[in-house]
Amino acid sequence: MRIREDDELRKALVEDLRKRFAPRGGIHLTDLIFCLRKSFFAKTQPEELTEEQILLYTTGLGWQDKLPLPNPGQVFEEDGIKFSPDGWVEKEDGRVFIEVKSTRARTRDPQEMKHWVDQLRGYCALGRAREGVLVALHLMGDYRNRKAELKVHRFEFDEEELEEMREYLRKRREALERALESGEAPPPEPSYKWECNYCPYRELCEEVLINGAKKEEGEKEHEGQDL
Repeated sequence: MRIREDDELRKALVEDLRKRFAPRGGIHLTDLIFCLRKSFFAKTQPEELTEEQILLYTTGLGWQDKLPLPNPGQVFEEDGIKFSPDGWVEKEDGRVFIEVKSTRARTRDPQEMKHWVDQLRGYCALGRAREGVLVALHLMGDYRNRKAELKVHRFEFDEEELEEMREYLRKRREALERALESGEAPPPEPSYKWECNYCPYRELCEEVLINGAKKEEGEKEHEGQDL
């Protein structure tokens, strides 16, 4: 028996998968809950997905596709912001939005995964719903036994926190629109501590910061000469 690694076929498979992750038009909820500078660069100077990103995204979507989710794939739009929950149901007292996640992060309280909660709260805020469901597959469990764990959490948001989120998203949308119109990147303001470490635009962001500092220094020197 002979075995050889077929790198040509591997590359073809990855490229086929790459075509399925086409850039989205418009402003989406997920553009607004993360760093706006990252969203600006993603729209103006998009980075090609790495092979690792493609494989991880595909794994997550494969798990999601196996779930019997109601009304999957629907895109909503409210106040100029698009959002696409993984599923939703209509109840007598309103809609319930469903978000599905898979992660290698250890099993933990869902409030420690603040970006998940913010995304679900954003769906409810824009979709005028009070209730959301988070379905999370923790592939590595709690790291002690490395056994996959499925956690399902039901959230009930009060109107005050939903209104707060609506206002937050509106201001962020306006800030991103201004940046895109002017062509000037907004300031780096990561919403979560870990964002910069995993940002594909980190080098570009640092370059813009350095150039901005040099420009400011030059302007100060010029002002001094005018005096």
